[in-house]
Amino acid sequence: MTVPQLPFVIPSLTFLSALESDRPGNVQIRFAIQNLDSGQNVAEGMGAAGFPRPGLGMMPVQLRNFPIQSAGTYVFSLTLEGQRDPITYSFNIILAPPQQVGAVPGMMQR
Repeated sequence: MTVPQLPFVIPSLTFLSALESDRPGNVQIRFAIQNLDSGQNVAEGMGAAGFPRPGLGMMPVQLRNFPIQSAGTYVFSLTLEGQRDPITYSFNIILAPPQQVGAVPGMMQR
């Protein structure tokens, strides 16, 4: 993900996981987002995933007004009750290079 400046606030950041359950019920979940460069968790939370019946279910984790303080690699991890290994997804935050004043996209400057 490329951002125009740092710090930057992402209005809405959503991670969607497709989960499968062999029985109806609720499963406790924990999630975290870690900046790998600093080793710090920048967000953490917990909740429950509900399965009205056995089978496939979608589990969205939505964060509103998510602040990004620095560029680098981040990892989202989702831990489900009763499962040893978390579901993980890594993503990069990249600071966009500054635009030249008067530059036309796709045109070379002399």
